[in-house]
Amino acid sequence: MGAFKTGNKRVDVMGTGIFAIMKDLSKRFFTLPSRGANQLLAELETSIIKQFPQLRNMEQKDVQTAKSAFISKPSNKKSLELPICSLINQRWVFSQLSDRDITYKPKVSVVLPVFNAEPYLEQCLDSILAQTLWDFELICVDDGSSDNSLAILEHYSKSDPRVIVLHQDNSNAGVARNVGMEAASGEYLMFLDADDFFEPDLLLQLYESCIVCNADISICAADRLNNITKQFEQASWLLNTSILPDCRPFSRINCPDFLFQIVTPCPWTKMFKRSFIINRGIHFQSIKRSNDLFFVYSALALSDRINICNRILVHYRINVPTSLQAGNSSSPFDFYYALSALQLKLKEEDIYNELESSFACLALNTILHNIDTQIAPESAKLVFDAFLERYIYEFDIKGKPKEVFTPFRYEQYQNMLVVRNKSRE
Repeated sequence: MGAFKTGNKRVDVMGTGIFAIMKDLSKRFFTLPSRGANQLLAELETSIIKQFPQLRNMEQKDVQTAKSAFISKPSNKKSLELPICSLINQRWVFSQLSDRDITYKPKVSVVLPVFNAEPYLEQCLDSILAQTLWDFELICVDDGSSDNSLAILEHYSKSDPRVIVLHQDNSNAGVARNVGMEAASGEYLMFLDADDFFEPDLLLQLYESCIVCNADISICAADRLNNITKQFEQASWLLNTSILPDCRPFSRINCPDFLFQIVTPCPWTKMFKRSFIINRGIHFQSIKRSNDLFFVYSALALSDRINICNRILVHYRINVPTSLQAGNSSSPFDFYYALSALQLKLKEEDIYNELESSFACLALNTILHNIDTQIAPESAKLVFDAFLERYIYEFDIKGKPKEVFTPFRYEQYQNMLVVRNKSRE
């Protein structure tokens, strides 16, 4: 598509879309009898005009040029692609366009924060650019990488007009996601991670899941790829279907006692309506870890329409040395800032009482997970002490019946109380 570049991102994305339409029609060319060629050409014109009404007044001579190029009856698919590519490179389709005419907006804006992801970045980008929903923009935010990540992003940007590359000094993934969200123009938002990869119909499935019921959020399932063993592993906790309400779409009203237990706070299994996020003032926190907790759970709590796409569409890579999940002792209390911000948001929206039990369960799970994953013993002790002295009261954990909590976490909590009491004897 290099010769197709116009220097205008919006125009170039249009061209990518037209190319996709023509490729799709070309696959069906040989299923038609010879007399069906004109039918296919008519379908080609209709599809392009439907997607891009600005082209309706295209000069007839340019339409004829398109027909002449496409009508050459090739003997195989490869030769069919040649006149298509030639036609695209002529840029006939832009003969009537000017900057002021372009109102195109993509269906989905994909935001990809990137920090030193060189070993996995190409697989990630390839899986995104191969999506069956072609109508998206990919906003890559380089977060001050010191490896070749930025060079890889710029290379992809030159070959695919849907790729937009932004750069910032190293801040964190939360800041990068906010920067990408500011630049987004799509109807829906998706936040992916640069060391993961994705099924080719990820965007299409989630977009259709949103559109079918005008959902604010659609959620899919995921599995894990162990970066050491190279084996795929189930990850059913990323979407806990056993506690989903029966209705679709649903909201907190249908499951107030376990809303926050349906999914984890990872953003990469969820598609969000951009207008909903903007209108509700939801953002990612500027903290190193847990910056997605406030964003995801605020959105879940405030949404009136949540839909589910129960398919594994994301492959989440684990045991990655550079991942934020690899250790958290450098910022042991980020989870606390995230929980506090979420609790305040729920109170400001006057829905905290409604969701208090689910929030208490989320708080206990989050705190104990962070204690378990501290690498430095001194950090673990700091969190342990703060948990028993302050957090159980601050986050309304103390005094809740055990039925509110995840059984193994509640047992862990009780054992910690026993240990503390014994240390005071």
